[in-house]
Amino acid sequence: ANAVRLYHAFGLEVDDDHGAFLDHAAHNGLNVLPGYHTENANHPDDCPKYDCFDTWKEATKFGLERGFQRGSDWHPAVAMLILLNEPDFFEHAPKCQPSGAWCHVKAAVSALDGVLAAEREAGISVGRVKFTVTWSFALRTSIDGKVTGPGVFGFQDVIAGVSDPSIAGYQPRASVQELTEAFRTRWVHGLNTQSPWGFVQDMVAREYDRFAPIPWFIGEYGGNGMPKAVIQADLEGMRRAAEEEGGFFAGAAMFQFQTTYWKGGGEMNFGLFGLGKRLLHKTGMLHDKFSPTPREWPVYCLDSHLDFLNGDVALRAHAVADAWGGSVPTGRSMCPHRRLSALPSTLLACRLSTHGGIGVDSVHARLGSGSFGSDLVRRTLSVIGADSTAIGGPLSVRVRSEAQAVGDSEDADIIVLGSDDGKASGALPWWIWTVIGASVGLFAVAGLAFAMFRVLGRRASARAAISRSQRNRVPKFESQSHV
Repeated sequence: ANAVRLYHAFGLEVDDDHGAFLDHAAHNGLNVLPGYHTENANHPDDCPKYDCFDTWKEATKFGLERGFQRGSDWHPAVAMLILLNEPDFFEHAPKCQPSGAWCHVKAAVSALDGVLAAEREAGISVGRVKFTVTWSFALRTSIDGKVTGPGVFGFQDVIAGVSDPSIAGYQPRASVQELTEAFRTRWVHGLNTQSPWGFVQDMVAREYDRFAPIPWFIGEYGGNGMPKAVIQADLEGMRRAAEEEGGFFAGAAMFQFQTTYWKGGGEMNFGLFGLGKRLLHKTGMLHDKFSPTPREWPVYCLDSHLDFLNGDVALRAHAVADAWGGSVPTGRSMCPHRRLSALPSTLLACRLSTHGGIGVDSVHARLGSGSFGSDLVRRTLSVIGADSTAIGGPLSVRVRSEAQAVGDSEDADIIVLGSDDGKASGALPWWIWTVIGASVGLFAVAGLAFAMFRVLGRRASARAAISRSQRNRVPKFESQSHV
């Protein structure tokens, strides 16, 4: 990873210097994407009628005085400021009356206006650090009615609000020309999503001609409930898109670094690391404006295997590691792990026999392609369920060709084989055979091959996650979100 996203770096009035953290990030080659405490916009004492100019201006000045400024510029580790996170949900807040898009558009434009004012007062050289708002992936229509779609509605909301702030009832302190120039030169569109990369890419790409050349990124990729193979494939696809010459996709932040235990429920699905029971040490005395009484907090070891999730859904950190070419951390900060016994495995074999004269090699190449394997794994998991007892471990696909004569038969025989030790693994439900048979049937007319699909229970590799992109037009982010 080459970036770390923070959610509450500004706006909580933590009266401590952040320079040491930023220095450490810069030393390790990490871009920092600090965010503002979004809920300040809904607080009754802040952002009157969602005019966040003063609130965001003061929060920015407070941070600049505590390590975020270096000379006449932002600290060199700071790459982009995340002004708001999913403000489209403001429409459900009691403060947003009458309910509507004007609340989040006014908050976004006034927040940008306030940060620009803070920069001017602090003597910050403008231009290097980018701005963004990360919108939800909900299906909405932009404030001007021009765009409908998940995420992209917010891209258009910013365009409409910057070009004509009165559309949201906002009177900017800066000129419209200053706001427009900041948007043109420093803006990056952002969205959060739990959806598969292919779907997100299709939904954004169909609208993106109207937004180019402003780049875009994924502020949160959730991979909610997805097994390791699916998350890894999605992250690899994002990496390829971010490195594509002339593209507008700037990268993604994996959501999120640590499990948010205090939220519970479905929010437990998103951490890369859980917390173990071994206490490492305690923090110093910490407080903020909502918790004014200083107190210490325990620091526990990190666990890369999330025991509260099923199967290899628990191996989220390993998925990131393998996708981005890094390694899962080791050392004292990580929890000790018991030696795991080998997981049971299930072996499924499908024999395709048909006439047609097509060579074994050509059929083997098609069945052995990466797209066939990933599509079959994704389809099987979607129907069977990643936590099904029919699956003994991570799914993978193995294809083996056998140049043997099978006559003119066009039948496809589905055979249950034993587990790795040769013992019978037991019969599977009829509907699983339907899924597998339908998948195999798609290729039965292609030629002659012997395809072996194997469900392997194996320990995931402990290799993990570093990826960099060196394009100069806009920073490319492959990030872990840090709450």
